[in-house]
Amino acid sequence: MVLDTVPADRMLIVETAHLAERGPEIARFVGARDVDLGRTHLNRGTAKAFDTASLDAAYVADSVDTICGETLRRIGVATR
Repeated sequence: MVLDTVPADRMLIVETAHLAERGPEIARFVGARDVDLGRTHLNRGTAKAFDTASLDAAYVADSVDTICGETLRRIGVATR
């Protein structure tokens, strides 16, 4: 698992929902400058691949826990 092999000072964990607001921090971490992540989704499409309302919430929660649960718990993100 990457959390066990990459030194903490070489890893920056950022939740997707916080990418834009943490843009300057991310830029410093990778040694970049003049990065504006707030404009990254200006040209995204409006069509959805599927209707997420039709998904069974329990199935999605179980899937996330099975696939990502251990990692999410280790980085302090609740899965349920």
